[in-house]
Amino acid sequence: MFHIGDKVVHPVYGAGTIASIEERRNRDETAEYYVIPDTMEADRLLVPIKAATEVGLRKAVSSEDAEEMLKILKSEGHVIAAERLERVAYLKRVDWTDPFVIAELWRDLSMEAKNGKLCATTEKVRKRARRLLLSELCLTTGMSRQQCGVMMDTCGEVS
Repeated sequence: MFHIGDKVVHPVYGAGTIASIEERRNRDETAEYYVIPDTMEADRLLVPIKAATEVGLRKAVSSEDAEEMLKILKSEGHVIAAERLERVAYLKRVDWTDPFVIAELWRDLSMEAKNGKLCATTEKVRKRARRLLLSELCLTTGMSRQQCGVMMDTCGEVS
């Protein structure tokens, strides 16, 4: 269970801070919702408390974990399966609730994007990974989206 003020990450909408808990009536049922304003993908996100774990809502990483994520982004990547069917199968199994998996995915797909063009589906996955990483790193570090974006984009570059 989360509390007001907790920094959380939704696997689709990104990171934000729980601002309040609201009770809403839907047909004959009343349910409580976490209210998360200003995520990367939504102006106001309502997550049913009963389904929060099922949808993948989780606490945002600590500043130490954010440093680990940045280390992953700076580390040497590897090519994800070259065969199209293997690649598609891998991308379908990605755990969008694990920030370290997302960091590795973004690093590897960004490396591949620099070496050649990605197909539209793979590019879409890369962009989703970037948005989620960006929102969580901004929330955790307190940096602006622009600062975090520059930092992420330069992590894989060789000095």
